[in-house]
Amino acid sequence: MEAAILFRRVLYFLALTAAPQPLVAQYVRGVVVDSAGTPLNGVVVFLIDSVSTVAARSLSDERGEFSMRLVERGTFRLRAMRIGYTPVTSEALSSSLVVERRHRLVLSGIAFSLAGLRVEARSPCRVARDSANAIALFSAWGQARTALSALDLTGAERGLGATTVVYERVLDPTFRSVLRQSSTIRSDFVTRPWRSLPPDTLRRSGYVSTDRDGATTYHAPGLDALLSNGFLEDHCVRLDPASNGDRLGIAFEPTPERRGRRAVAEIRGTVWLDRTSSELRSLSFRYVNVSRELEEHAGGEMEFVRMRSGGWAISRWSIRMPALESVPPSRNVIGEPVLRVAEINVVGGELALATRAGGRDTIWSQAPLVLEGIVRDSTSGSPAGDARVELSGTGLRAKTDASGRFSIRNVLPGQYSLEIRTASLDSVGAVYRLPLSFTSINTSIEARVPTAAQIAAATCKRETVDFPGIVIGTAMLRGDTVPPRNAKVIGEWSQPSIRTEGAATVVDRQSRCIEAAVSQTGTFRLCGVPLNMPLTLRAETSGAVATPVQVNVPATGRFARVELVLDRAIPAGALFTGTVLEASTRRPIADVTISIADGALTRITNDLGAFRIEGIPAGPQRLLVRRLGYGPLDTTIVFVKNRTIDRQIALTRVTALNSVRIEATSPELRSFEEHRRLGLGRFLTREELTAQQGRATAEVLAQVPGLAVARGSGSRAWILSTRPPPSLSDRGVYKPEQFERQQGMKAGCYARVYVDGSLMNPGQPAEPFNINSISPDRIEAIEYYAGPSQTPLLYNKLDSVCGVLVIWTRRS
Repeated sequence: MEAAILFRRVLYFLALTAAPQPLVAQYVRGVVVDSAGTPLNGVVVFLIDSVSTVAARSLSDERGEFSMRLVERGTFRLRAMRIGYTPVTSEALSSSLVVERRHRLVLSGIAFSLAGLRVEARSPCRVARDSANAIALFSAWGQARTALSALDLTGAERGLGATTVVYERVLDPTFRSVLRQSSTIRSDFVTRPWRSLPPDTLRRSGYVSTDRDGATTYHAPGLDALLSNGFLEDHCVRLDPASNGDRLGIAFEPTPERRGRRAVAEIRGTVWLDRTSSELRSLSFRYVNVSRELEEHAGGEMEFVRMRSGGWAISRWSIRMPALESVPPSRNVIGEPVLRVAEINVVGGELALATRAGGRDTIWSQAPLVLEGIVRDSTSGSPAGDARVELSGTGLRAKTDASGRFSIRNVLPGQYSLEIRTASLDSVGAVYRLPLSFTSINTSIEARVPTAAQIAAATCKRETVDFPGIVIGTAMLRGDTVPPRNAKVIGEWSQPSIRTEGAATVVDRQSRCIEAAVSQTGTFRLCGVPLNMPLTLRAETSGAVATPVQVNVPATGRFARVELVLDRAIPAGALFTGTVLEASTRRPIADVTISIADGALTRITNDLGAFRIEGIPAGPQRLLVRRLGYGPLDTTIVFVKNRTIDRQIALTRVTALNSVRIEATSPELRSFEEHRRLGLGRFLTREELTAQQGRATAEVLAQVPGLAVARGSGSRAWILSTRPPPSLSDRGVYKPEQFERQQGMKAGCYARVYVDGSLMNPGQPAEPFNINSISPDRIEAIEYYAGPSQTPLLYNKLDSVCGVLVIWTRRS
């Protein structure tokens, strides 16, 4: 291809990472109500200083309450604004009175109606600002700015979750056909709906820029840019001629001073409001002061919705970016190179779901979609009728018709697992699962499902077998989530054979057996077992054996499934196994400390909440179960020698209170400050932790000299001293294989960890404690002592050769 394509890129995207905000000691608090005394949510409350500068902002919640930080002294007023209501401003108060009082702001209904605004062709830049229509117009623009402020504050809420579909499309230059497209789904906590360049940078450098290599960067207007005073100074506003009885458009365009060939790239567009409710509906924009091709094709749109909480959200956004190609002189009538639009790149997103309280409270959701598709046989391609199709975990299901088609209604965009069952799969006890990223652009799918014969062939594809039966299953150690090593499964049966002796028929029985190794994931398969014949299975490994299980592969199928549980030979003393669950949800809890015999025997639960403690002395023993964020369990259990006790332990979550700074008058911080003045250890304050916001606790501590971080599966991490691990001759030392069973830990010199004065790993020697179970935004201060010579007497009660980490959490 002779034409050179100039690729375009965009710096407009969702910001989906939570960012902890610094905390200060003084707050301005109050409540906003209507004239009847009913609390109002979604009200934007400004704290305005003596020179009319906004010092702070807040958004009222469902109870009408607001709270904002006061960071300087002076005289302030409170101003409350909400769409559909007349703004109200409080009296001027000193900073001390602003903080001490609990303010009550009363809003009344709006004093003007958008329905009365007339559409004029003239721009307010050229008409008297005090004309009736201009005053009403700027009042309407104030309503739009109020909604944009609420939108900006909603995005700053901590704990607000969003599921968003982000897509990329390539259109032809006429916008009529989609050449290619792709989409992804993101679910995370949000801070701002989007991120853009600062208003001053956009004002100075413009919304479109071209690099030295010819690549063009497009910038969409951020909320802070639309709300800035500079935006009003640089743009004229007027009523859009396309306004009608249902909606009213406020058009904006650069002032004459911002237009011209040498001016920076600007935007023009329209903000659309509902005439009846005055609520914000959408915003569209295009670029100006750019080439004709870009001005005709480039631009963007945003749509807005009010959520049940009173806050606002961007429900849909997109930006169009033309890709230009250079046409050589030989291929155009002008006789010199020209640029033309080759294709239109579109990047956008749609909000599918907004939630609070860890996803349990839905405050907005997109209208459900219909998932349609067809199920076919993977070999022949013929339709699979009467197949059962289900979105796992949702309860949404359907059955295919004779043509293999199905339809599932009320589906929200998201990540799913599509489960398909057919009569053939039922015969082998199998389910076909298909990962599905469901969005509005792929509402129809095609699934090709294997047959039982294909599954059997794939399962035993390399073995030459005498019989068609297959047994699959798992073999696990009781009370342990780690599969046994070097285990094998043995299948035995008695095979009949018939022979003739003279006139008599004799039936002989010959013992047959087959065996298979257990994989690293704990699964096994036995290929070549007879059908409709009793088969005895047993599993064994060094030091453990499973009780034999009898199974029969039915003549109508080829598969049987078995779960085998191996029991270890119980060592001297008792064995204590079990799982720790959350009392309300019954979900397993990881990183729970289980201590027996006053800490002499201590274990930590794995990701499935499971634990196992061997060699417990017979008799009554104190059991202490603890994890940060849950109420502890302190009880006594009577153990019997060579007996196993298996228990489910339920812990109740402790409600976390709002965090504030610990003042120097608290005993904990006084202790911290006294130790810091001695200068023997390493210390991290709240300010230092805030400066590293966004990092995990392990990443923060990895920078402390004399300390190392060991990482395990998932987000687990433990503190290690840089000293070598204790020798194997040390009393009670863990052996390497024990650490491998603890989620990938290795033998090492693990530090003692105290949280708010409580020792979290009292065993001898110290077991690892997952420091990432406490996030940095919950920590007020940290102390670390590398060895006994540095450790204060307060924390030197046990062996501290591997170091001591002291964490102080933030209090309410």
